[in-house]
Amino acid sequence: HDPYHGVQPFRDHLTSLLAIAQVRRIPVLLSTHVVNRDEPSKRQVAAIDEINGVTRSLADESRGVHFADADAEIPGSNELMYDICHFRTDRDGEQRLIDLFARTIRLHMSDWIAERGRQIASGGE
Repeated sequence: HDPYHGVQPFRDHLTSLLAIAQVRRIPVLLSTHVVNRDEPSKRQVAAIDEINGVTRSLADESRGVHFADADAEIPGSNELMYDICHFRTDRDGEQRLIDLFARTIRLHMSDWIAERGRQIASGGE
């Protein structure tokens, strides 16, 4: 009756996706999940914190992966969220997440364009 099986399956799947992306030269942007720290279910908060830890470590370990730490940048609370991981539509949480992703993409856009140019020049797709 315990649906939580730890983070190893998450790590394994994300590692596989990153390997596929690297082989295919697909740019990757990883992000943590914003978690509502006011949520009474501390067990769920702890589980998301573990997943965020895996995401952070894989971003550090993986070559060419870009990273946005949404959980560190956006304070998860009842003010912005209506449950453990969903933003209220009448607050600016979603917009803050969009802005973080846009800033991160803009920061790395020239790297991605340059890499794509090298792929095309070498005859790759």
